Amino acid sequence: MDRRPSVRHEWAMSEYKGTFTAINNTGATITNVVVQHSTSYWPQGVVVSPSLASGGSTDQGQVITSTAETDYWTVSFISGAGVLVVGSNSCGFQSSDNNGNVVIQLYSGYFSVVKPDSGTCGNLSYNTST
Repeated sequence: MDRRPSVRHEWAMSEYKGTFTAINNTGATITNVVVQHSTSYWPQGVVVSPSLASGGSTDQGQVITSTAETDYWTVSFISGAGVLVVGSNSCGFQSSDNNGNVVIQLYSGYFSVVKPDSGTCGNLSYNTST
């Protein structure tokens, strides 16, 4: 008989939680904003904003992760010029970031993931499509 717990995180790893928000630093209003945190196991956190003024920020999304997982951050939006902008990168949420808020800074040419304690993954590239 298999006695392993049915939920992997009960036996395999420590859980860390936090929140995330995105800030529009592009200098123009952007639309169809979607920002997502995901790992290969834990539930994903997603925030969606139909429109985000320059300097505006999204609602908070939830981060659930562990140091045993890779954290992926994905952003997409329509720029003020009507261009679809998409970016994705891995940037680890560390145990020292537990219960903190990650800020995703959206710029016109790149994005940055600013973690509450363990540093910044900056100048991350977008893919664009017209």
